[in-house]
Amino acid sequence: MITMFVYVACFCVVAQASSKTKETPEAKAKAMVEKINTVVTLKGEQFTKLNNLFTDYYKKKAAIEADSSLKPKTKEAKLAALKDSKNTAIKGVLTPDQLKKWKDYRKKEKDKKKKGK
Repeated sequence: MITMFVYVACFCVVAQASSKTKETPEAKAKAMVEKINTVVTLKGEQFTKLNNLFTDYYKKKAAIEADSSLKPKTKEAKLAALKDSKNTAIKGVLTPDQLKKWKDYRKKEKDKKKKGK
């Protein structure tokens, strides 16, 4: 009985993980931009600009992660540079007030995760 429970639990974890990895870059981008919009209320072209930015980011991120020819340190460096580039681009789209709200929200969420562990 316990063995069966362990198998079912493992299957659920694997199924959940694989369902997240099958999400398209476009779907991930849309979800992220919608999340940002709920926090800072995007105006005008901001939604489109951020959607394009995040779609591009998630496509490039997936390509780096899938590149088996890269050494782990190289992959890590490329992902960090990509993240920095994305964060710089976000600063060019959001107003200073929106950026502050978004950063405050992200910090709060990060702190929640730390307390939960």
